[in-house]
Amino acid sequence: MHLNLDSMIMIVYILGMFILGVYCVRYIKTFDDFFVAGRRLGFWLSIGTLMSIFVGGLAIAVSGMAYSMGLSALWLFIAYIVGFLILVKTFLVPLRRLEQYTIADIFEIRFGKNCRLVSSISIFFSWTFIFAAFVVAGARVLEVSLGWSFVIAIIATAGVFTIYTAIAGMWAVTMTDFVQFIILLVGFAILFPMAIYKVGGFSALFSQVPQANLSLIPVLPEGGLIAGLGVIWGIFMLTTPTTVVAPDMYLRIW
Repeated sequence: MHLNLDSMIMIVYILGMFILGVYCVRYIKTFDDFFVAGRRLGFWLSIGTLMSIFVGGLAIAVSGMAYSMGLSALWLFIAYIVGFLILVKTFLVPLRRLEQYTIADIFEIRFGKNCRLVSSISIFFSWTFIFAAFVVAGARVLEVSLGWSFVIAIIATAGVFTIYTAIAGMWAVTMTDFVQFIILLVGFAILFPMAIYKVGGFSALFSQVPQANLSLIPVLPEGGLIAGLGVIWGIFMLTTPTTVVAPDMYLRIW
């Protein structure tokens, strides 16, 4: 691993997140403090931790899809928004009134302890794979962009936030999410005009992009319009329902 400027910035960033996360242990006095940040995040911290999910994960995912699919990659973002709006408009107020901690708690209230056990096992296994996918994705970014070994990248990606989350719970997650959200906003505000300038402006950008990538309906080699609409339907069916029942969203609501 070569300690160039990019590597040093990344190391400082990771250490900063670790220190901030561990610092939040001072807010932990009760179980509610650890698991749901005492149910007192307030407006701005709530916005920060929610938007870090959408802006952070989705911006990278949609950018990657847009490279191969073009503008039709926006459907992933739209599908998440639709799922989030359904969650807010239907379940937000009842969930807040319940004041629970996990989705499994809801199943126990409605169906009993056996259902709670089954739902807990299901969530554990499904989110283990989701967690692994995020960790591997982040580690690959560090590996490629900074030249770190994959093992070091995995440790940096997963180890740091696992430790501070185990120590300071939801307060650590929220505070680091909020800072990361600000960094993302500032970064996009700087990088977007720089990128447009680098390619020679919007006209030069659109002249270089394949015409098929400017369509909101995916253009596939075979299948035509029906196949493209099928891709959009698939994105919605995989994304929108899972957003409505996402455990991380429920935790933030509580």
